[in-house]
Amino acid sequence: MSLKYSHLLSPVKINNVVLRNRLIATASNPHFIQATEKWPTEALISHYANKAKAGAAVVTCKGNNPVKTNDPHSLTLDIHQGQHQHMFAQVADMVHYYGAKASYLAVSYTHLRAHETVL
Repeated sequence: MSLKYSHLLSPVKINNVVLRNRLIATASNPHFIQATEKWPTEALISHYANKAKAGAAVVTCKGNNPVKTNDPHSLTLDIHQGQHQHMFAQVADMVHYYGAKASYLAVSYTHLRAHETVL
């Protein structure tokens, strides 16, 4: 490895959190394993766990909409349903099992739509 990236695989401490390296898996919500379910399926949980297993220090989980919507075309996960919250906890547990930190990316489609109409 070149000297330019010599610290990439070394641990880093950010405030009180120690990351095992500096690799961050960006947000993804692959539609080929997650259909229209509004909760993380077993396949999606495995997808995020595999990112941690592969060595990422932070796994960012995408698709959580903080604004409740009835839009049938919204493929976001619904964090508002109490009966599905244990599935979100399973995502974090599996990511943590492999030594990574779980990060949830909240995406508000309401703001995106407002921006699209301005264009």
